[in-house]
Amino acid sequence: MTHTAFNLYTLTDKHPFKIECIDTWQNTLVVGTSEGFLLAYEIIYDEFKKSYKMEHIIHQKSSSKKPVTQVTVVEEQNILLSLSDNHVCVHNLAQNFNVITQLPKTKGCLLYSIDKTGNQLKICAAMKKRLIIFSWVNKTFVEVKELSIPDQVKSLVWCGSYSLCVGFKKEYNLIDIQTGGMVELFPVGKSGAPIATVLPDDQIVLGREHISIFLGSDGKPTKQYGMSWSELPVALGFCFPYIIALLSKTVEIKSIFLFQSLVQQIPLLAPRCICSGNVRSTFNPKGFVYIASKTQVWVLTPVALHTQINQLVESKSYEEALGLLENVSSDDVVERDSTISKTRVLYAYHLFKEGQYPRAMDYFYNEKVDPLYVIGIFPKLLPAYYTAQNTYEKQQIELDPQSKEKALAALIGYLTKKRQDLKLSYPDDVNYDEVSSQTQKDWNQTQDIAQIVDTTLVKAYLATNDSLVPPLLRLPNQCHIKETEQVLRENHKFSEMVILYKMKGKHKEALDLLKEKSNQPKEQLSGTRPTINYLKELGSEHMDLIINYSAWVLQQNSKEGLEIFVTDRKPEHLLPSKQVVDHLKKYAPDQVIPYLEFAVQELSDQTPELHNELIIFYFNRVFKYRESAPKTQGIPIGGTEDGPLGPMRAKLINFLEDSRSCYSPNLILSNFHKKLLEEGLYEERAILLSKLGNHEEALKEYVHRLFDFKKAEDYCRKHYHTDTDGNKDVYLSLLRVYLSKPDKSMMEDPAKAEILLQKAAFSFLDKYYKEIDVLKALDLLQDTTKIDKLYKYFESVLRDITERRRDCQVHVNVLKSESMKIKRELIRYRSGVVHINDETYCSTCDRLLGNAVPVRYPNGTIVHYKCFLNNKKAKK
Repeated sequence: MTHTAFNLYTLTDKHPFKIECIDTWQNTLVVGTSEGFLLAYEIIYDEFKKSYKMEHIIHQKSSSKKPVTQVTVVEEQNILLSLSDNHVCVHNLAQNFNVITQLPKTKGCLLYSIDKTGNQLKICAAMKKRLIIFSWVNKTFVEVKELSIPDQVKSLVWCGSYSLCVGFKKEYNLIDIQTGGMVELFPVGKSGAPIATVLPDDQIVLGREHISIFLGSDGKPTKQYGMSWSELPVALGFCFPYIIALLSKTVEIKSIFLFQSLVQQIPLLAPRCICSGNVRSTFNPKGFVYIASKTQVWVLTPVALHTQINQLVESKSYEEALGLLENVSSDDVVERDSTISKTRVLYAYHLFKEGQYPRAMDYFYNEKVDPLYVIGIFPKLLPAYYTAQNTYEKQQIELDPQSKEKALAALIGYLTKKRQDLKLSYPDDVNYDEVSSQTQKDWNQTQDIAQIVDTTLVKAYLATNDSLVPPLLRLPNQCHIKETEQVLRENHKFSEMVILYKMKGKHKEALDLLKEKSNQPKEQLSGTRPTINYLKELGSEHMDLIINYSAWVLQQNSKEGLEIFVTDRKPEHLLPSKQVVDHLKKYAPDQVIPYLEFAVQELSDQTPELHNELIIFYFNRVFKYRESAPKTQGIPIGGTEDGPLGPMRAKLINFLEDSRSCYSPNLILSNFHKKLLEEGLYEERAILLSKLGNHEEALKEYVHRLFDFKKAEDYCRKHYHTDTDGNKDVYLSLLRVYLSKPDKSMMEDPAKAEILLQKAAFSFLDKYYKEIDVLKALDLLQDTTKIDKLYKYFESVLRDITERRRDCQVHVNVLKSESMKIKRELIRYRSGVVHINDETYCSTCDRLLGNAVPVRYPNGTIVHYKCFLNNKKAKK
């Protein structure tokens, strides 16, 4: 949108001479005329008429009476350059434009260009097919270089200190004045002549038909797009930050920062030349722009920047206002940074009203706008405490459903970034109970920004994409519990309510809701599974809740309910096993064994009471299974029975034998002594007796009751230890059992059993003669035992004794040989002679031994006793 960047004043409606060119310095305007005059006018402000006028101060007539086609003021050198009659003349700026000199070799000059950017003033004069460069040295111009060119020059500007941009009839070229190299830039276009003007920072603007293109000193474009005009410009001028184009009937003004927007359009009849008092890259309120036609002269005076900005803001041209503010310095505009921030906020609000919601939110976020202000744009999102304030009521915007959804989506992006800025993420050790107590204030009275941001984010998710609600609630958050609970319930988001309660430490409320919804088949939370999963994540600090809310789960599905207690928990959150067992006994007795197995095997719980409990449950289960098990002939091997009895007995036997078991065998035996015998659980009884160290009684169970001689021998191999008093005679105990008469109640045919046992005894003696003391074994045999039955045993014993005796003799002889060898070595060392005289040196310190006590090493080395001690210390 257009605004007033310049005020226009007419300096003269009818100039007495035809104007060819103009230039300015300070408050003076220089005019070159068709009649060959150089005129100077002082520009004066008329306070009465509130306008400007020009007063004639210098009048200089050219000697050639030819038109002055170009004029340039060089204030730093106090000179004026003019082009008339195809000659470049140098005038004294302070002495009524008197001619100082005429540049040599410039006859036939078509136009010239000066460069004031470097350390020295330079001028390039363009003849028909050559360029001559002069440099200002010692108050005169000296020719520096001459370059040949292929065609006649139509426009000429310096592009930095070492390049010239030359406009020919058909194209623009960039010429390096040091090498003379020429690079073609682009064509001029089908209509119009080349036009060029200089900008600050070594930039130039070239015209191509009705478009102006910006280039750097390297000839490459500095802007992505060109600046277009409504028609072909006659001339271009610059006054920061605007490009001014003279058209046939108007003057158009555009900003160098916003190419597409027309800043101002001023109707003027046939303007043809322009000059500016400000070609710097900063704003100058006194940088007047002069425009002239053949007979008229006008002046454009810059409007103060703050006034221009106010105009743009009032007309809601925020983008143009920001384009201006962001590219001027703080010296140009008072309180620039705060003005930029305020304008951006206004622009953001404007963008929101125009439906550009993402851009609006980006501006709100970048300007760190109070999130309450942003949320307040949406009706019914802020607590009543804020909506009651006029500030937030005035800014609310009513949106249709489709627009509201898009706006809320943009708000989500804003709030997500804002909550990170508010550092809402808590450390891992956060106390959620404390957080919960902080969030119990009434929503309509809350003033906590963090609570408002997170709660609003939940509402926005529910209105746009409710799948994002659970991830937000699982993060550490500051959602207001009551308000969030209400909106979730209104939207039937009960799973999300459970997550909210959980993250806020409201476990009782969560479990109540889970129980309430468990009986509703169509609900996501129906059944026992959601409650099981929830209780699995609670630790021992919530044991009361686990006990209370697992009861109904176990009653409905005890197998799945057991998962609550057998899940992996960190050591500090492990549940107390005894309390769990008591609870399972009451509500799920069939799950006590699986839990005890988990506690003992997975958790490695070494509590004896727990192990005793498991064994008791095993025994009771075995007894129960035996009642329904079919009767079999003989005594089956424990754990091989059909049906559930076999696996259960196998578990029991393995656990009883396990060396890691911490049960009390004495307690188990006292509880089940009679029952074990009645039920025929002899192997279990044997294991319990072995745990008590009663090996002979344990072996009787294997031999006399089970008639399992192999297991008895395996038992001996397992428990035999020569270094332990209770175990070194375990083989002897088995022999004693073989030879003892069995109790008649233990077997059907005692006589036959006795014969088998004696036979097993003799076989046992033959096999394990090394592990049994011979004398103790013979004491156990009856006097009536026939020798021929012991022949093999005696033969093995005697052979073993002979072999051991022979081994001992060999060992003794080896030791004697070693002893003799050592004695010979000792004699040899003792028989050695050491000669010490006055010239014997210590091999350690290289000093004479003298009268000191000597020490001789085995290799014959002699050292001082003191050196020997030092060497010994060093080695240690």
